Formats: sequence, C-alpha cells, structure tokens
Amino acid sequence: MAYQMTSDGIVATFEAGADLSGDQFKIVKLDANGNVIRCTATTDLALGVLQNKPGSGQAATVLIAGISKVVANTNFTLPNTIGVSGGGAASEGRATAQAGNAANPVIGHALEAPSGAGSVFTASINCLATCVTG
Repeated sequence: MAYQMTSDGIVATFEAGADLSGDQFKIVKLDANGNVIRCTATTDLALGVLQNKPGSGQAATVLIAGISKVVANTNFTLPNTIGVSGGGAASEGRATAQAGNAANPVIGHALEAPSGAGSVFTASINCLATCVTG
C-alpha cells in the first residue's frame, strides 16, 4: 500500500500554471513564468511531486525531497530508480523506471513496486540536485 511521510521532507508552495486538479502525486516542473505545470518529457527538469489538487492560479504544494506517493506509468520491479515518463499525454507527469543518464535524470528511488499504469506507489524523491546536462 502506498504511503508517504507527512512531517518530514522539503515542501514548497508555488502557483499552478494550469489546472492540476487531476494531477495529485504526479511529477511537476516550473514553466517560464515560475509556475508549476505537469512534466511532459523524460528530459524535463523535475521540481518534485505535486501533493495537492490545485486549479489554475491556485497554490500548488510540491514535495521537492522526501517520501511521497507517486503515480506510475507502468509496472516495474524493485530495486529501481525512477524518472519522468515520456510518450504522450496519457503518461505525462507519471514516473517510470529510469537508469538515468545526461538526458534522462533520476529523481528518486522506488520503495514499492507499482502494479501498472496509473497505480500509486511510494518513492524516495530528491529533486534538489536533479539536472539535465547536454
């Protein structure tokens, strides 16, 4: 069963740059205006995992580092590191198993094995030093 730490971790609040009411526990990034939007590609510079369900212009709570529930794009086994899924609108903001390289950064470690697309699992997230290099 997916779980998260409620008192530990680094959490920050930003303005939602789009309607994110259906994106709780998905991976988000900042847009050019400094607002939070859903990640759309494996190369995105992830800010963290969305903790609430804000509408456009509302406060978006983002876990930048800590333990969180995360929405999976597919099933995978443990142990695995995770990153942002690519591949179209259905997978936007979801996590996938990711070995990590210069173009596809790792944002954390799966602590549970997700059961399939759209399932919620637990992961240790660290986007403090996540970077994409050329």
